[in-house]
Amino acid sequence: MPALRRVTRTIHINGTSYKVWFAIARKRYNSMTALSLMYYSEDPEIKKTPPIKIKEGFRSDAEAIQYGKNYLKKIYLGMVKDKTNDPDEEIDWDDIK
Repeated sequence: MPALRRVTRTIHINGTSYKVWFAIARKRYNSMTALSLMYYSEDPEIKKTPPIKIKEGFRSDAEAIQYGKNYLKKIYLGMVKDKTNDPDEEIDWDDIK
């Protein structure tokens, strides 16, 4: 497996900030470079957890990180929705910023 570069970002959901950790692996295919994006479920400096792959095939770090932030926002919003126990409430995924 290629070397992983750790990236820490903050996502904001409904006025609350969450610190998230990503790992980016760079693979070279002939003259092309493809990036794989993974996330850590906990701070990798405190608890040594393996990264969980989200998606691969990105062309830039910025593209991968933006995708990861949106991906985790959806997961966090899903957890918040589950806590409300209101099965009729719909989340407008297109309205996530």
